[in-house]
Amino acid sequence: AEFMEHCDKGPLPLDNKILGDTAMHCRAYAKALHYKEDEFHKSRNSSVFESLISINNRLQQKEAAEGLLEYVMNHNQQDLKVQIRRYEKLHNWDKALQLYQERLDSDATDVESTLGEMRCMEALGEWGQLHEVATKQWTNQCDDIKQRMSRMAAAAAWGLGQWESMQKYVSLIPKDTQDGAFYRAVLAIHDEQYNVAHQLIDSARDLLDTELTAMAGESYQRAYNAMVEVQKLAELEEVIQFKLVPERRAAIKAMWWERLQGGQKIVEDWQKIIQVHTLVVSPQDDMYTWLKYASLCRKSGSLMLCHKTLVMLMGTDPSLTADQPLPTTHPQVTFAYCKHLWVANKREEAYGQLQRFVQTYLQPTTTAIINQEDEKQHESKKRLLARCYLKLGEWLEALQGINEHSIPAVLSYYAAATEHDPTWYKAWHAFAYTNYETVLFYKHQQGSDSAPAEVAPGNGARSNISSSQYISQFTVPAVEGFFRSINLSDGNSLQDTLRLLTLWFDYGQWPEVYDAVVGGIRLIEINTWLQVIP
Repeated sequence: AEFMEHCDKGPLPLDNKILGDTAMHCRAYAKALHYKEDEFHKSRNSSVFESLISINNRLQQKEAAEGLLEYVMNHNQQDLKVQIRRYEKLHNWDKALQLYQERLDSDATDVESTLGEMRCMEALGEWGQLHEVATKQWTNQCDDIKQRMSRMAAAAAWGLGQWESMQKYVSLIPKDTQDGAFYRAVLAIHDEQYNVAHQLIDSARDLLDTELTAMAGESYQRAYNAMVEVQKLAELEEVIQFKLVPERRAAIKAMWWERLQGGQKIVEDWQKIIQVHTLVVSPQDDMYTWLKYASLCRKSGSLMLCHKTLVMLMGTDPSLTADQPLPTTHPQVTFAYCKHLWVANKREEAYGQLQRFVQTYLQPTTTAIINQEDEKQHESKKRLLARCYLKLGEWLEALQGINEHSIPAVLSYYAAATEHDPTWYKAWHAFAYTNYETVLFYKHQQGSDSAPAEVAPGNGARSNISSSQYISQFTVPAVEGFFRSINLSDGNSLQDTLRLLTLWFDYGQWPEVYDAVVGGIRLIEINTWLQVIP
């Protein structure tokens, strides 16, 4: 049909709707997009919008999918009401879950809303709530609806470790589907039926082969979702090795981590993959991976999932006792929870908790462990302390800005970060850049005011500051800091080099600045200057 469109004889007398639906069924999504877009120009009905949003999501064209949703909302035609499924297809799970629950409040027997609620809970990792909904609804539904619920109910039971319930739900997933083979393989591994598990994994691969071949022919990006499924199957086989060959456990864990690092930073994909790992490694024994997962949730805006993950790692929910200090059993988790509070717009609480954490836990242990713990743990504590100080400086600057009152505290935090991790680029860059901004701040003050600028010393009184004072106090550290950050940078250091040149040209005649420049030139490679030569 596509070939005939390009021929002189013209296209075949087939409806574009049939061609588009067939292309979607065959997973030829690029071709489906072509036909559905043509259908869109002729008939802008609800089903066409549903198909276009779904296809654009599968082709990793998020902007196009969001644009379609905005188009429908702006035109607000009665027959084109925005349906909740569109929020699902844009992976806006929180909003979709809220709308489904509102619909269920008015009609508790709405099966489609119940299924939608379960899909959202699965995507958000709310295994407890999902299992509760599945248990409540299971006995009231016909076999067809049970079959549609079974995969999500099985995922919830797996997440909660309720293997008998999982067995019941998996029995209704068709055996000749990829999900049916996968979940049966998980159960077989749990029951130590490893030969059966291998056979089921091979069956799942065969079923996946058609989709992977079709998508890989278009591009790697479009085949990525199928590749994630392939990775899950490979790691199920490695779970069997992990159980049977203890000597390979460390190597397998390292390989799993490398694979995660090499993949795309997509919350849903990480959740699926690390769920496989939990068959043999608990989250507490794989803390670093789960912390990275929580960080990914935070950066992608999945704050509920981030909070849930951190609470699981802590073993307690700090939000129930917000006035109490955070638990410090796992310092890295405590630090991650502070960052979560900041992103969740609890900024004052985040700053206060992190300050308390540093003062009461990290500082005393860092100074006292030299004769009590090994050097590796000592260095780990120092690195964590450096990262805490950097965040304290960034957060104080965000809360108060750059002014006479905040400058000393912000700079002291950044200086402490460089002291505890002298080889960390981010600490030196922040220290140098804030000193640079301070120089510009006082330069601007002196330029706009005939009277000398004032700075607040530690006792709260106000005193005058001269050019020579702020040059000695801020310009020299800025120059030294930029040289260190340029030396430690892995990639492009153009911006730092240009700021360094600005300070050099403006204040190089001062002896202290000149000495700092001469000393710093020895630190960096001569090729650094090539990027700023006109």
